[in-house]
This record gives sequence, structure tokens and C-alpha cells, in this order.
Amino acid sequence: MLAWDAERLVAVAQWWPKRAARPTIGDWLDAQGTDGWTPLFEAISAARLGAEPARRRAFLAALDATAVPDEALHALLADPVLGGWAEHTLHASSQVPDPSTAALSASAVYLVDALEAVRSAASLDHRMMAAANEEESELFAEVHAVFDKAAAAWPGGGPALLTALTAADPYTSAFLAEQLSHHPDRATAEQARRAWRAFQTSGTTRSPGRKKSAKRAGGKRKRR
Repeated sequence: MLAWDAERLVAVAQWWPKRAARPTIGDWLDAQGTDGWTPLFEAISAARLGAEPARRRAFLAALDATAVPDEALHALLADPVLGGWAEHTLHASSQVPDPSTAALSASAVYLVDALEAVRSAASLDHRMMAAANEEESELFAEVHAVFDKAAAAWPGGGPALLTALTAADPYTSAFLAEQLSHHPDRATAEQARRAWRAFQTSGTTRSPGRKKSAKRAGGKRKRR
């Protein structure tokens, strides 16, 4: 594996548990020297269809962010996909990057991943803790809170943020849009409904989102 190029490493290791991926990535980077970070980030941010981009970005969680050289993070700020992650990582190490460096689109990519992580965790919590016939909330409180916090700082507010999330990752953001179509703000809810309808008519497989079973007695559907 140490002889693999970055593309092959990311293509394979993105499927591994993080506890297995992290030491392997560390060994690979040690073998590459300081030249390994650029091709690794290029492989993670490479354009793909469907769920693949988000899965590749999830690979970032297997990295030891404290080991990334500062110069590599500052160079990554201009990346339209990973710039938001680089900015967040620099802030976590008490550095304040130039706010004009990271593109707004990269911030949207970072937010779509953060929001989807909240949505997935809330859905899992529901499945683990809810009664057998208890349906999921139309809008998880956790998703509502995180979205509203991000929207408060986003130029144009909630509807503009939804538009940016859709542009950042149409696949992943669609399942957020399904949730946010029940947002109490009418403009935000309408924008979310548009995004969700566009996804439904795109012919894309709906694998990571909330699925519904056949109708139960009483005419309601059980969300899983």
C-alpha cells in the first residue's frame, strides 16, 4: 500500500474503519514525505457523482489534522471543495486565516457535511431509542438548530444557504432539504421543497435518505 498513488489510497481506504485507515494513512504520508499532502487532498476533493464526493470527504476524519503542515492548510484554503475544512482546522489550532481566502462555496461544502452528520446522528438516535411505532420527527430539532445558526451568518439567510448547499453537493444536500422542507420559515421551507423535488425528478437513487415502508393501518407510513 505504501507504493499506491493517492487516488488509489483514497479509493480503497475510504471504506475502511477509521481506526484502520488512520495508521495506514500515516505510514503512507511518512513514506511520501512532505510531498504527500497535495496529491492526497487532490484525490479527496476529486469530482465524482452521487454519494462518492461526500464519502471521500469523510476520509478527512481519518486524518490526524494536527499533523497537516500549516503551509499545506493555508494552500488548501483556496480549494473550492476543501477550503472550508482547512479554515475550520486552522481555527481549531487557534490560527486565524485570511477570511478572503476561503471561497464561500467551500464553506457550503463544509456545512453540508456538518449538517448531514447531525441529521444522520439524529436519525440513528431515533431508531435506537424510539418505540416500535414512533415516527421520526419531520424536522429534527438538532438539524433545525445547526441550520439556523449557519443561516444567521450566511449572506441571504436560510434560502440562500439552501441554494449554496445544493450547489455544493446536490446528492447529500437533498436529504437535508427533505428535512428542511418542514422549516417554520416559509421562504426556507419553499426553497427546500424545490431542492427536494428537483432531486426526486433527477433519477438519482435515494439510498442515504430516510426511507418509508408500505402504509400501515390508519393510512400513515412508518419512517425508518
